[in-house]
Amino acid sequence: MEKDEFIWVWIGDADKADASLIVDYPYHNDYQKWPHKHEVYRVKANYMLMVDKPDGHDASGLRAQEHHRRQTRRSTSRRRWKSRPRKNGLHFIRWMLDCKPPPSYSKAVTFNSNVDRWQEFEFFAPGAIVQWSGAPRSGPRRAAGARPARRLFAASVSTGSRPETDGTCFYFWSTANGYKQDDPQATEALFKEIGMAFDEDKTNRRKSSRRRWARTGEENLIDIISDRARVHMRRIVQRLAREAEAAP
Repeated sequence: MEKDEFIWVWIGDADKADASLIVDYPYHNDYQKWPHKHEVYRVKANYMLMVDKPDGHDASGLRAQEHHRRQTRRSTSRRRWKSRPRKNGLHFIRWMLDCKPPPSYSKAVTFNSNVDRWQEFEFFAPGAIVQWSGAPRSGPRRAAGARPARRLFAASVSTGSRPETDGTCFYFWSTANGYKQDDPQATEALFKEIGMAFDEDKTNRRKSSRRRWARTGEENLIDIISDRARVHMRRIVQRLAREAEAAP
């Protein structure tokens, strides 16, 4: 089935195919408001390692994380997050209030003040993640679960990880420009900026993680409180795998 510029293939029993389970990504159908570009990688890593990765980029991600830590170290009240576990997924929103725009945002837009940085993730088992991010001007106290209506910067990223073997997968990703829709160069710059982070992640972090994974296995990983979204995602996929194995 073709939907939202993706092709979905059901490889199980035909009578069990359920098109309602296909992930919605309407941004691919609106080139005027969300001009976009897409790419696919073949990655030498287990597909679940790529599901873990939204906060795990090397150079770009670490720079952004350090930038955020410097901005919020003095006041934990500036950080708000809300996580909603679902039966076969997870919805997670994070706000970073009254902080300087991160370098990746400043490359795209000129800011004259601090911003309230917003990130939103939605996970659909087993391997799809839709992400939104934006930065309205810093303002009154915001609800942790609210999506800003007016933004100086806005982007959407769709990723999908599909296994090829136990140690390889295909990783699909797309970036959509929601801030300078009439500027093709802005769409290209967003694609290159996010692509640089994905390239770093694919070639560096996943290589070392894959070696550790092969040596220690999932059961020897140690989880901390910030891993709760990752743990929930893993549990969903493990449950679905058990249900599939137990089915006639």
